[in-house]
Amino acid sequence: MTELIERIGASYFLQVAIEGWNDLVLLILILIMTIGARRDKSDELLKRVKIPLTNELILFFAATFVYNLCNIVDICFGGMPTAFSHYCISIGVFFYYASGEFQTLLFLYVIKKYVADKLDSLWIKRSVFAFGVLQIPNILFLLITPFTGFLYYIDTNNDYVRRYGRASPY
Repeated sequence: MTELIERIGASYFLQVAIEGWNDLVLLILILIMTIGARRDKSDELLKRVKIPLTNELILFFAATFVYNLCNIVDICFGGMPTAFSHYCISIGVFFYYASGEFQTLLFLYVIKKYVADKLDSLWIKRSVFAFGVLQIPNILFLLITPFTGFLYYIDTNNDYVRRYGRASPY
């Protein structure tokens, strides 16, 4: 533990501790909401009542959990010059971005389903669609970045660098 604190510093260690605590709370929320949703499906009265956003909230909490966990992996394995660290960081950073993109797409879906469709607003539907189309380049950049270093790269010290660069030699 003290070796980790010395390597990453006290402020990053505090960040890891806070994000770890947040992930624990998120796991509890995901578990409680999943159990509650399953019980609601088995209850005859509640089968007829649709509780809005339950599945969407579970997905959002799960994506936030992955987002935090990937950041923890990046902090803890960054700067360790081993092949294992490189793979952990590469996978962690990719899923960090991917979970953020998933949250954006989920948010657009929720706006469309619970706002645009309920209001029957063509303007909102078109706006959400346009923002969805604008996510396509983000997804493509995310998919090519591990091979090209387009959005980020992992340097020779196994540190994540957020700028255009080159892919690591591993």
